[in-house]
Amino acid sequence: MNKKEAIKKIKRRIDFFSSEGDYDRGCRAGLDSALLIFRELDEPEKPVIPQYMAEWLEVCKDNLALSLANSMNPIVMRTNNQPEKTIHWLKFVKNQEIFAKAWLFGYEVENEKLYTARLKGIAKEKESYVYKIIESGEIYLSDLVFIEGKSQVYFTQTELENLKYWNNPAFEIVEVAE
Repeated sequence: MNKKEAIKKIKRRIDFFSSEGDYDRGCRAGLDSALLIFRELDEPEKPVIPQYMAEWLEVCKDNLALSLANSMNPIVMRTNNQPEKTIHWLKFVKNQEIFAKAWLFGYEVENEKLYTARLKGIAKEKESYVYKIIESGEIYLSDLVFIEGKSQVYFTQTELENLKYWNNPAFEIVEVAE
């Protein structure tokens, strides 16, 4: 008997106790409780993967229609212009297992660390932070004033890499404390 069949069987037993007597109500309550617990049984926990791996997984499944095996092939990944960090992440057996579970059972994206970027060498240090207007994508230097939904002052490593600020000696990158 598999899980689905067992749930069906418990539901039939719940229906069997249909009168409003104390005994039937007690039996139904017990079976309802057991059913809730049983539904949680063997539910695989969703693995947590980095954002860039989630993006690659979705590209493979939705756009490229690749198999799981091909999605972990370094040649296929390079052919599809995946960054080296994506290829490197999948070199580890543990990460391959995590990726396969994410493929099969769904996943959660790990919270990426956030950073501030400050242009070095400006006399008014307070006004030398990278500041992005979300709507236009324009980048300015300013203080760390954050306007919900309008501006961005905290960036992921990937965002800073795309802006060419990560590992750039002209910028001081500091991790934001949670």
